[in-house]
Amino acid sequence: MNQHELDNLISNHELWFENRAYGSRLELYETSLNGLSLARRRLIEAHLHKVDLTNADLKGAELDRCELNQVCFRIADLSNATLSDAFLQDVDLSNAKLTNARLDGMNAFDSIFDEALIDKGFLVKASLTRCLLKRASLRGADLRRIHISQSSLRYANLRDTNFSRTLLVDVDLRESDISGAILSHARMGPIQVHGIVGTPGNIEDCGLEAVDISEKGDGSIVTNNLEEVFRSRE
Repeated sequence: MNQHELDNLISNHELWFENRAYGSRLELYETSLNGLSLARRRLIEAHLHKVDLTNADLKGAELDRCELNQVCFRIADLSNATLSDAFLQDVDLSNAKLTNARLDGMNAFDSIFDEALIDKGFLVKASLTRCLLKRASLRGADLRRIHISQSSLRYANLRDTNFSRTLLVDVDLRESDISGAILSHARMGPIQVHGIVGTPGNIEDCGLEAVDISEKGDGSIVTNNLEEVFRSRE
């Protein structure tokens, strides 16, 4: 598909979104949009399945409530984009740029965010299940009330990230940087924390359970004591 064809489809979708009597919903299947521009376009409630958006320009794009299945956003630019309440299944966002993106209420399953740049992202009440965020940067991101389970944030930059009232279950935080992170009223466990770097800014009423401080993350050394977690880094 070329840029002109894509622009026509999106225009029809935008028309449909404003008045369901006109235009048509954007539904793409097994389509390559590699390197094309969707910047600042309104794709709310679009359905994309097996779509390749590698290196695409989606700056400021509106993807709220979209259904994204097996979509590839590798090295795509989604700065200031919105994916509020979007559904993601098997989506690849590795090395994507999501600075200042709104991902609140997003539900992601089996998706990859490795080395993604999500600094100052807004992920309030999002849910991530079986996701990889290795070496991702979420510096200054707002993750209040997020639910992360069976996922990896290993080596992630979590400096000044707000984890207030979050729920982390079976999450790998090894070698991540939590300097200045807000963990107040968070509930975490089981989690793996060997090699975490930095001191959080606020740990008021942070609940820990089954914290694995072993180097291999094999459950051989487990504690529920917050002070012991920080001593394990010495």
